[in-house]
Amino acid sequence: MEKTYKAPESSEFYRKIYALDLTPACRAQALAALGIAERLVDAAMWLVGKFAKSASTAPARGTAACTKLKHQ
Repeated sequence: MEKTYKAPESSEFYRKIYALDLTPACRAQALAALGIAERLVDAAMWLVGKFAKSASTAPARGTAACTKLKHQ
C-alpha cells in the first residue's frame, strides 16, 4: 500500500492537541485517535485507487460482453 498522505507532527492537528489542557493519558488517547484516523484515510485512498485502476481496465461500454463459456 502506497502512503500518499501523512500529517506531520508539526501539523495543525497535533498543535491543537498539544495546546489543550489535557492529562498525559488523555493526550495519548487523542494522539492515538488521530493516528487511527490517518490510517482510515490511507485505507480509503488505497481503496479508491483500486477502484479507479479497475475502472480504467474495464471494457468500454459500447463493446458486447462474451456470453459463451470457454468449455462450450
